[in-house]
Amino acid sequence: MGVVTAMTGAPVFLGIFIGAWVDRRRRLPILIGSDLGRAALLAVIPISYYMDVLSIWLIYIVAFGLGLLTMVFSIGYRSLLPAVIAKSELVEANSKLELAGSGTSVLGPAAAGALVQAVNAPFALIFGVLNYVILALFFHRIRVTEHVPKDPSVNGTENDTGNSGGIAEGIRFFRGNPVLVAIAGSQATLVLFSAGFMSIGLLYKVRDLEITPWLLGGILSDGSIGSLFGAIVATKITRRIGVGKAMVGGLLIIAATELVLPIVGWSGLFIAMVLVLALVIGDAGNVIYSVTQVSIRQATTPDNFQGESHQFLPRSCDLAGLQAGCSADF
Repeated sequence: MGVVTAMTGAPVFLGIFIGAWVDRRRRLPILIGSDLGRAALLAVIPISYYMDVLSIWLIYIVAFGLGLLTMVFSIGYRSLLPAVIAKSELVEANSKLELAGSGTSVLGPAAAGALVQAVNAPFALIFGVLNYVILALFFHRIRVTEHVPKDPSVNGTENDTGNSGGIAEGIRFFRGNPVLVAIAGSQATLVLFSAGFMSIGLLYKVRDLEITPWLLGGILSDGSIGSLFGAIVATKITRRIGVGKAMVGGLLIIAATELVLPIVGWSGLFIAMVLVLALVIGDAGNVIYSVTQVSIRQATTPDNFQGESHQFLPRSCDLAGLQAGCSADF
């Protein structure tokens, strides 16, 4: 589990090159291609299982590929939004996107738990393949005129602002922005330790706390109510106390609720109730933090550095610890 989680995160070392590449291309085709690529990769697992050739090494390879395409998708996805939304509306737009995602996550984990319980886990991944295909079709229906920053390598000159969007310029811009540097520090720490928490925590829940797949799915679904609440109130909270305080408050909530897992005990029903409560509160804090810090990044970064900015600040996963990585296919 630890190695699989690490393989999904390993492409982060290629992030700076992916960000620079995304900055020179239209984002919508990148999103569609990433989804179709992830569908093809994920389909390898049930097919190889059916052919009796599935191995842990093949899972590692697929995990790395999914992590790579997920990084490409995440950078392109976050970079596309400022092209279609005014900067003054970014917090509200990100809140609505989180609200939509949280709504589907209420039913998704429960359905996944039931599928894993009813059929072999590899075959349950077929529904993940269909999910990526449907997602690509939805993105294909989007109609937006994207501005593609000029590639300085074409004529050997930079643009009028002196910011060509190249890797060196992106690093200088990033290092010169103390807000982005501070967010990067907190985000890197959060993602690093949450990855370990998720991979170890999932095994702990199943082996030590003896939580069955269907019950785990139910806990995840009930806990997702917190994501809905966080998405609904994120805009109101930032308007009332400010973006900075909202970010710090979200981080403190995440940290406090993750302390619950190693100390919870007693009966199965009591454990489930405590984990649901911790998830509701923790997911609310996670969404508030994610919405505020992503909105700041999008608002303070020029379009020709959007991709590189997002690779410096990796996406936070389900930080309450119940999904095995940002690419939650495994």
